[in-house]
Amino acid sequence: MKWQGKGVSEGLAMAQIHLFTPKLPEISRQPAADAEAEVAKLEATLAAAEEELRGLYETAKEKMGEQEAEIFDAHLTILGDEYSVREPIIQRIREQKQNAAAAITDQFDELAQMFRSLGDELMAERAADAEDLKQQLLRICLGCGRQDLSVLPGDVIVLAEELTPSDTVRMDTAHVKGIATRLGGATAHSAIIARTLGIPAAAGIDGWQTEALNGHMAILDGADGTLTVDPTDEETASYQSRKAQADCEAQALEAFRTCPSQTKDGAALDSLSGEYDIHGDNGAHCYIGYRHSLCHGWSSAPAAFLAERVLGIRLLEPGCRRIGIYPELGGLEWAEGEYPTPYGTVSVKCRKTGDGKISVEYKAPEQIEIEIGSGVSM
Repeated sequence: MKWQGKGVSEGLAMAQIHLFTPKLPEISRQPAADAEAEVAKLEATLAAAEEELRGLYETAKEKMGEQEAEIFDAHLTILGDEYSVREPIIQRIREQKQNAAAAITDQFDELAQMFRSLGDELMAERAADAEDLKQQLLRICLGCGRQDLSVLPGDVIVLAEELTPSDTVRMDTAHVKGIATRLGGATAHSAIIARTLGIPAAAGIDGWQTEALNGHMAILDGADGTLTVDPTDEETASYQSRKAQADCEAQALEAFRTCPSQTKDGAALDSLSGEYDIHGDNGAHCYIGYRHSLCHGWSSAPAAFLAERVLGIRLLEPGCRRIGIYPELGGLEWAEGEYPTPYGTVSVKCRKTGDGKISVEYKAPEQIEIEIGSGVSM
């Protein structure tokens, strides 16, 4: 079985499915017998939720950094909004005789609907924030135990309707190998946190709700957004090959994580302000009309794509022991670049020749076998 969604955090994962379907008891619509007692219950609930959110903020900051933790600061702001939360809920209790849980439910459902109606994807995602706060307040108000992902049976791919920010920050990240949700998108906090933690994730996975999938083996591709349940031997072999190649590339890039940003002669880029014309002084490596060329380091995000699609550098087997060079210069006259491997850097220079072919020069560590594509001269 295969479901197609939208990739929101790149990567590959293979593990058993863990269905996460937290549910609260049905909310009673019994009118409040004592309105002031219900107001007191609300005040105690808000105070307990505030304390819990402050704890979540500290946990998120420790696990993922201050920027990702800001969502809980935003939750605290919403919770402390007298005009959107506290006063309207108290009004529902006193004037409509709703009990505290019913009043919380209706007010936060109204907030969530307001966000969804704005017609903006980013604002629509904030509906998840309102839902998260509602679930938190109801759990406290009703005295229910918390259902979360802090304890898992082993390595899993979490499959859920959606994950709220508090669900995600409480996750046992050592065992969550992938996340697949029906709702949400690339701007959802669960997707942002998944990218921060390097966990493959997909959203828009729908149609699985009637299937008994808990415990089934699955493959998740966070790039193309596919979830394959009960994969065939062929699909498993393909996954293992692609995963080995991805792990090899990640290992190769890891060696450069702590390297300083500097020019070939060793000058640190952050010390060149006012002394170095990085565009003019590298004219031999610039295409006229481009603000900055690849050699300047401004294009780190698309560098892997360009290395593969322009220079044509491709891994032919896991471990970086065989690499192919199949350049596709398109309208460019030449291109050059480097590709990191566990054995050292592969340097490639490609240039169009007069007969329509492409000339390739390369330097590679002796442990690596290089294969050159057809129509290419050495």
